[in-house]
Amino acid sequence: MRKFLHINRRKWGFIFKRLLIGSAVIWMPLFFLPLTGKPGWLILLMWYLLFSLGLAFMLMVVIFTEGYFSYRRQEHLFGKKSLIIFFDKYHFQTDLINTDNHWHLTQKIKIGRLDLYPILIFRTPGKSQFINTVIEIDWAPREDLRSAELKTCFKRCNMTLGHGAVLKTMIFSDDIEEQIRKMVEIIKGNGLKPPTGKD
Repeated sequence: MRKFLHINRRKWGFIFKRLLIGSAVIWMPLFFLPLTGKPGWLILLMWYLLFSLGLAFMLMVVIFTEGYFSYRRQEHLFGKKSLIIFFDKYHFQTDLINTDNHWHLTQKIKIGRLDLYPILIFRTPGKSQFINTVIEIDWAPREDLRSAELKTCFKRCNMTLGHGAVLKTMIFSDDIEEQIRKMVEIIKGNGLKPPTGKD
């Protein structure tokens, strides 16, 4: 839990402030519109603040719990023996995404290379045993027959061809290296090269 709190340490205050503002807006009509101009406004204001704080706190707990368990599921998945062997074999490193995005919690990913192709691996959100594998390529979509053929080819292989990358969502298994290498071979077989200008 300490690591999860640490990598998101700059976000908790921002999230709580936004939740508090949202809670205040939600409760405002309920508390003030029916009792406008009536006595007891100070007590009403106190209840209004308590309800706003209470709702913001409950939502904060929900966000923290979901984020933490998502983090734990990814740590558990990345701790699988076959993945550890694969990451060590190809010198994958841990990186963080969404570090500067206050609207999303920071997420760990694995980055490395296979046959010069940069690869990003992370757990599929909402699916504990699925991983997303993104392989970067030197390609931009065009409105021509070649692009249409490539997209159809990759779709048949349960892969998505996008701007500068190929994505595949796969269920975790012990032959993860074979699956990723097969992705690379399909990319190579279609004449798509690694991106240029990257170390």
